[in-house]
This record gives sequence, C-alpha cells and structure tokens, in this order.
Amino acid sequence: GRIFLADGDALIAPAEDLLRILEYIRTEIPECERVSCYASPKSVRRKTDAELRALRAANLQMVYMGLESGSDDILRKGCSAAQIVEAAQRVRGAEMALSVTAISGLGGRAQWQEHAEATGAALSQIKAEYIGLLTLMVEPGTPAFQWVREGTLQLLSPQEVLAETYTLLAHTDSE
Repeated sequence: GRIFLADGDALIAPAEDLLRILEYIRTEIPECERVSCYASPKSVRRKTDAELRALRAANLQMVYMGLESGSDDILRKGCSAAQIVEAAQRVRGAEMALSVTAISGLGGRAQWQEHAEATGAALSQIKAEYIGLLTLMVEPGTPAFQWVREGTLQLLSPQEVLAETYTLLAHTDSE
C-alpha cells in the first residue's frame, strides 16, 4: 500500500516529527510500500541535506511540489523560480522521486509565451520524474477572479492553451 501525508505542505513539520511518523508507519503498517507528501519550496529550504536524506532513508519516497510558473514576473508564491528549482534539485539529490506541477494559462494572454518558455526551462533544470500541467480556472472570491473582472488577466482560449502547451514542451529538455 501507499500512504500520503496529508496537508498542503506536510514537509514543513520538523524533521524529527516526520521521522517519528515514518518510523510509526514502518513498524505499525509494514505493508506500506511508499510514503509521499506535498512540499513547498520553503519547507525544503528549511531542511538540511542530511535531514532530507534521513527522511528518504525512512521511506519518504516521493514529494509533490508546485512550480506553477518559471517566470518570476508571473510567479506569486513568495519565492523565485530559481529558489523553486534549487529546492526541487535538493529533493532529487536526496534520491526522492519528484512530481512537479505547472499551471497553463497563469500568465494570461499577455504573458503566455513568457510563461511557457520560462516554465519549460525551469522544468528542464528540475528533471522531475513526473510533471503535471494543470489549466488555470478562476473561482469567484479569489484574486484571479477579480483580475479577470478588472481586465488585468485575460484567460486563454482552448486553442491558446494548446499553443502555450506546445511552446512549453518545445522549451523543455526531455533528457
């Protein structure tokens, strides 16, 4: 079986706490083959390389992280694309599998090409085992919904989403 440590950023917990949880899983749920969790770049940056390796040795095998965009101009996560790439590379350096998400349409019509090219370049540096390309949807009450109403963000048509996706893939090194 598999266990997913729930929360938007389970890796933010102190390494000692996570190691206790992983030890509990090992001893009490021995049929568990894989443990995974969400991790923000901030939580990865707060861990030492030794802590990341210890978590991997304790069976934390996979981490899910959001890149969202490779463009600092579009990214609104409180960190830069370079910091996200560095965090992802540290996860990979600890020999954990990595799944990274990007969001198609995040730059809107005005910045779709910049978003696609920068995101493809960042994904090339990360070299994740899995890449999830999600499509931007705006919900009432969110900042993005307000931006659409004000006209500061124009959503992409389905054809433009395809063009952005092809551009992103063209700028991603598949090696």
